[in-house]
Amino acid sequence: EEELQRRRDEKRRREEAERNKVDEARRRERENERKVVEERRKKEEASKKEEVEQKRKDDAQKQEELKKKKQEDEKKRVEEEAARREEDAKVLRQQQATLSVLRVLQKLSNANPDNFDSLNSELEEVLKTELPETGAQKEVLRAEADRVLEYSKQYVEQVRDQQTKWEEMKAQQQQKTHDAEKNAKALIEELTKLVDKANSTSEIAHETAAPLSGDHELENIEVLRIGRSVEQAGKSAMTACSACADFLVQNRQAIEAAETIRTETATAIQSLQPKIQN
Repeated sequence: EEELQRRRDEKRRREEAERNKVDEARRRERENERKVVEERRKKEEASKKEEVEQKRKDDAQKQEELKKKKQEDEKKRVEEEAARREEDAKVLRQQQATLSVLRVLQKLSNANPDNFDSLNSELEEVLKTELPETGAQKEVLRAEADRVLEYSKQYVEQVRDQQTKWEEMKAQQQQKTHDAEKNAKALIEELTKLVDKANSTSEIAHETAAPLSGDHELENIEVLRIGRSVEQAGKSAMTACSACADFLVQNRQAIEAAETIRTETATAIQSLQPKIQN
């Protein structure tokens, strides 16, 4: 019975040891499982942490890239805006320069001998300062400037030639008028002298015939002598009057050719004609 009890006790010990062994194995298994789970958890946490850190880095990189891109876009916008303003200023300058050249060409196309030299100098200045700024219009404007300048030169030369001819013709006309006036005055003066001479001759004839007028006591021979003297004086007076009339007929056209003093000469002739007729 003791043996049986001993065997029972030993069996129980073996069973208990077996159970303990199984329990230890289970505990170890659980511990291993726990370690595995803990390790997995740690790995997962590490992985998540790494993912979070990577995401943070990625987000930071994206933010940096966005910031950089924004800066680049802003720089590009500023550069484009500056380029646009520069291009606008360039276009405006070209337009202003083109208008400046065209204004001078417009004035030069209406040039005259009085202002041609000053306008030509103005053209030279604007071609020097403004033409290089006209851009694509430069060659066209240069050709137009050459054309307008050549046209203006020819026109001004023609006007100057015409002015010279007109001045010469005016001088000739003035000389002709002066000569006609001088000639008319000389002819009137000569006619006046002839008329005065004719009047003097007529007065002599009247004075010569005075003794025969009315009652007289002259002898016949004296009457004949006086009569011959009167006849001779009368012929001289008639000759002098005829000379006046012939002179006026021959020279009237020359006298009237002086149109500037025609009134004066007509008045002189009108005052002399009664004396010629008498």
